[in-house]
Amino acid sequence: MPFLRVYPVVKRKILLNSMANQNKSKQGANQVRNSAGSQKTGDLQSNPTPLTPNSTTSGGYPNGRKLTPKQEASRRRARKRRRLQLLITGAIVLVIATALIVLGVSISQPTVFKSIPATARVDARPFEMGPADAKVVVEEYGDYQCPFCKQWHEQVQPRLMADFINANKSVKFVYKHFPFLDANSAARESHLTVEAAYCASDQKRFWDYDDALYNNQAASENSGYWTNDRLKALAKALQLDSAAFNTCLVSNKYRSQAANDATAAQNRGVTGTPTFFVNGAAVKSVDYADLKTAIDAALNK
Repeated sequence: MPFLRVYPVVKRKILLNSMANQNKSKQGANQVRNSAGSQKTGDLQSNPTPLTPNSTTSGGYPNGRKLTPKQEASRRRARKRRRLQLLITGAIVLVIATALIVLGVSISQPTVFKSIPATARVDARPFEMGPADAKVVVEEYGDYQCPFCKQWHEQVQPRLMADFINANKSVKFVYKHFPFLDANSAARESHLTVEAAYCASDQKRFWDYDDALYNNQAASENSGYWTNDRLKALAKALQLDSAAFNTCLVSNKYRSQAANDATAAQNRGVTGTPTFFVNGAAVKSVDYADLKTAIDAALNK
């Protein structure tokens, strides 16, 4: 019985001593490992492994591999393309900015027209000057873009007016449209000016508008000079009813009429401008002397 009471205590001491010895052994091993780990960490901190260029993404080689000559050439070409694209984009932006500046200046500055009469002239009959029952009828086919028509209008027509119309010699002058110089132009300036002239005739101001179109003719044909806005500005300068004129023009009221005038001239054998007829007979020359001879002959019949 006494032995049985002592045995568990002795066994417990033995077990406790054994566990203590094991813990000491583990602590010693951990200290050795910790010491070794500290030494390695210190080695890494004091002697870090140098990074190679391959370990970076900018300026190094992808995935740590050196690029082949072909890859290097491809990279250089890509950089050149990017630079070229930047240059082209910059140039486009510069051109657009310049165009907007020029457009802004042109819009802000109103058009100044030449030879605008101080007082309005009201037509007795649009497209005609002289007595309605005149013995001789002189017809001119013209295009408002035609430089020879402009020259005739400024230098020769005043002589015709002085010699026959104002002198009451029973001669009637009739202007007819032949818009043909814009045949290959999308701007349709020959036709558009005819439409504007018809809109002016609605207000019995054809002859003023006709004069202004020739006096302010563009330096070259189909240059884009005669636009709706400029034709409206011309009507305003001539003191027409701007609202009525603008409505007439933008509604294309006389678009078909302008086309019909061109067709009628061609059907009559007109091939250029200016072309003249005296009592229905074509005058082969545009020289005023020849025209005057034809008129005098018709008067003397």
